[in-house]
Amino acid sequence: MILRSTPDRTRGRSGAILTRAATLKSTVCRFGLVLLATPCVLFAQDSNSAALADDQESESDRTGFASFDVGFGVVLPEEGQTGISYGLGVDVANLLIHQTSIRFGFRFWTSEDRLPTGRLVDLDDSILSIMLKKGFSLGRLEGYGALGPGGHFISARFTDFAGERDERNGFRVGLEGIAGLEFPLVDRGFVSLFGEAQGSLVSDLSQVSLHAGIRIRFDRLGTGG
Repeated sequence: MILRSTPDRTRGRSGAILTRAATLKSTVCRFGLVLLATPCVLFAQDSNSAALADDQESESDRTGFASFDVGFGVVLPEEGQTGISYGLGVDVANLLIHQTSIRFGFRFWTSEDRLPTGRLVDLDDSILSIMLKKGFSLGRLEGYGALGPGGHFISARFTDFAGERDERNGFRVGLEGIAGLEFPLVDRGFVSLFGEAQGSLVSDLSQVSLHAGIRIRFDRLGTGG
């Protein structure tokens, strides 16, 4: 476990903090499960319509560099306080299944918390993920979901009352899920705004993050819709 401390002598205060942490952990895990389940539902619902995808789509619309996005937001981790989160994403190789692509993502977040023992901890998490992404139309809006594995590079820096510092690093593999909405800003949706929620199920540090940002859709160049 990345964050581990000795018991606090003030049992009342420690008990309240541990109870709050357990409640937060349960909430994060449940919300994360909902996010992870959403892409599965989307893929299942579209399994039949994928077979009826338009055969007249150009091959360039099915393969190659699809999009690039950048966003920022907040993260609610299992351990630690709400933190600031930044993310980058690249969709590559739209597959032969209609509106399906492979998403490579990088996300970084950091937060600060004080443990029951009084030690201050700075927590960082850098996440690399690869997910299968599926899009669907909602009229003017476009929705999407994604699911896949992610690697978490975790760093925790502890500072006690005397100012002495101790650093611990770790690596975890987790399951990542995304559910989001995209709003085109220009004709054909070449540039769009997006908002998404990402859930991560990972040992010791499950989390939910909310991101908003801008996406450049290279797969929309040369198309009429």
